[in-house]
Amino acid sequence: TLTAGTFAAGTAAPINVAGNWTNNGGTFTPGTGTVVLNGGALQTIGGSASTAFNGLTLNNAAGANLGINTTVGGTFTLTAGALGVGTNTLTLNGGSSVGAGSMTSAATGTVSYNQGSGGQAVLAASYGNLTFSNFSKVLPAATVGIAGIFTPGSGVGHTITGNTISFNGAGAQSIPNFTYNNLTTSVGGVKTTGTTVNVNGNATVGSPTTLLVPAGSTFTVTGTLTNNSIIQGLGTIAN
Repeated sequence: TLTAGTFAAGTAAPINVAGNWTNNGGTFTPGTGTVVLNGGALQTIGGSASTAFNGLTLNNAAGANLGINTTVGGTFTLTAGALGVGTNTLTLNGGSSVGAGSMTSAATGTVSYNQGSGGQAVLAASYGNLTFSNFSKVLPAATVGIAGIFTPGSGVGHTITGNTISFNGAGAQSIPNFTYNNLTTSVGGVKTTGTTVNVNGNATVGSPTTLLVPAGSTFTVTGTLTNNSIIQGLGTIAN
């Protein structure tokens, strides 16, 4: 627990925490070290003040939850257990890796991949809001679920091989301009495309969703377009 003063981590690696990490107003200088959450019960990163870590590792089968906005400047590692973002914002400025761990989020929670150069890896996870900085990303050869808002930034040259993005929010969602590999919609609500949405692989409109392609918009699917529900609008669908 940080209440006042400065906790300077320096080069300590790792700093093992078996309980909760609580910042109530102290200053954490992360240095080059890594904080490892390795308890045996559910852990929390919280308090009244946000913490910026260098490296952060979750190695706890019971998992951990964010109770406040959190930033990781170095490597973010999910070795074991589920990290619950909840309604908070997790900002990742560096690399990331996943072993047996996972990540979940409420529909209004946000994970921001904010690395200031190209090639940042995006984890396969169920996101609420998903935000990219204006540099290329490496998407996983797996499914990325988005229940909220997808903000892809202005980066180009993303690696999308084998990836599927699933817009699975319970209500209306926007499908922004982006070049997707595979694209699916599910759960419910109207999913509205941007002006130029390209799908290099397959696109599936799942029941009971509606895919809306507005006037002036183009939805291009190179592979198979499967409609299990409703496609409508005055835009152009190319397949």
